[in-house]
Amino acid sequence: MVLPNKIRKVMMDDWLTHNKYKNILKFQDVHYVANITHAFIEELYKFEDDRQKRISMMVSVKLMECFNNMVHTHITYKSEIKNGIQFKAMSHFRNRLVDQPNITYVFKEYIVPKKIWCYVYGPMYLLRFLVRLPYIIVSTSWCVQCNMDFFINYINKMMQFLDDNVDTYFSSIDFIE
Repeated sequence: MVLPNKIRKVMMDDWLTHNKYKNILKFQDVHYVANITHAFIEELYKFEDDRQKRISMMVSVKLMECFNNMVHTHITYKSEIKNGIQFKAMSHFRNRLVDQPNITYVFKEYIVPKKIWCYVYGPMYLLRFLVRLPYIIVSTSWCVQCNMDFFINYINKMMQFLDDNVDTYFSSIDFIE
């Protein structure tokens, strides 16, 4: 996996900020994990054939399922768990359902089991997930069901997409008060 320079700096800033202040990142209403992944696929395959896009959608769904299952055990910091991030995320999602009842959630019909985490957590959690993905694959029974070369290339392209869009996704990282 290739970690581009701007993204590497974002990761270091996340780690330093978290360890210094122990804050919880704000939850996202637009740039959450599933939407970022969908934007990546749309950008990557806007000129490609449908077969490649379908394979990428399948990989993305598997990644969202893995993210949903691993976010609180492999992605969040321990102090975030101690500060009740799961409950705060659920509360945020419930409030969004009330305030914005007509939102379309990409991948919703494909993700099993149905969990909300990829619709609440933002780009920093996606980045943490992608960086920790090799460890997650090695230490768990999770397996993406596609060609490994395709998968590695897909992850590297996603990292590059995040690096290319660092100003969009990481320019103003806010914390819960």
